[in-house]
Amino acid sequence: MPRIVSSTVLRNEYNEVSSFCHLNQEPIFVTKNGQGDLAVMSIEKYEEISEKSKFYKKIYDGLNDLENGRAKPYQEVRKEILDV
Repeated sequence: MPRIVSSTVLRNEYNEVSSFCHLNQEPIFVTKNGQGDLAVMSIEKYEEISEKSKFYKKIYDGLNDLENGRAKPYQEVRKEILDV
């Protein structure tokens, strides 16, 4: 279950929020005036998520290229690489 805190808690208990994010590798959702406002997470977790996102985008782009006929047979690519 996600941890949700108010912006006041974030301001007053920053060290505890930071420790939670680092120890649990989970984000904390911050509300402002009772509404969702921010997601706070450790830099390490952010970088992990960012790298996964880039990887998934490359897979998506490759599948999209394949589906739209923008792909070459393996042997053709291999020949281009080795003949250079």
